Amino acid sequence: MLTFVLDIQVARGNYGSQIAAANMQVLHWNQELADNAQSMADKCEEGYTNSPSQLRVCSQDYNVSENYYYIWSSNNITNIKSWTQVIDSWYDQGKDLSTSFYLGLNLTSAREYAQLVWANAYEVGCGGAYTETDIGITIRYFCLYGPGIMMDQPLYHYGPPATDCNGPVSSTYNDLCVNIPAEKEIHVVEPPRTSLAS
Repeated sequence: MLTFVLDIQVARGNYGSQIAAANMQVLHWNQELADNAQSMADKCEEGYTNSPSQLRVCSQDYNVSENYYYIWSSNNITNIKSWTQVIDSWYDQGKDLSTSFYLGLNLTSAREYAQLVWANAYEVGCGGAYTETDIGITIRYFCLYGPGIMMDQPLYHYGPPATDCNGPVSSTYNDLCVNIPAEKEIHVVEPPRTSLAS
């Protein structure tokens, strides 16, 4: 529920200094994106790809962008974070941004937050991996979004929530738009527990 509660707060203009979004969409789970994100985590990828705009999903006609969270500890297993905590940390980047951040002109200070509120995205898939070695524990969390964010473009349209939708308004979250006809809305992205096994 966290993801949509915060998206709705942003859409309403009630999150930090961010202004209201007229075209923010509900995110739907995409298993192909999740499989790709899991593959990135399993390959011990660290950080963002060099060309996120070139990431693609074969079954969709869009580029993909990503969010990444990394934890390393020499011996402290208590640093493991739930998906809710990871997503919350990405949203926290938006609390103190200027009201003009939605224009998308300088996203480097809050890249993950920008992806979460990118109104054109309507699909998401995530994966995570836990690795234990002699020198410590590594945990990687990846989420892939489609369509991916376009740099130097507004993150969303300013205006009252769900007043500039390309499709219907969500019947579940009436401040968000729906791109996919059948509402398969996700609440919190939680990969299977087996994906974080060593």
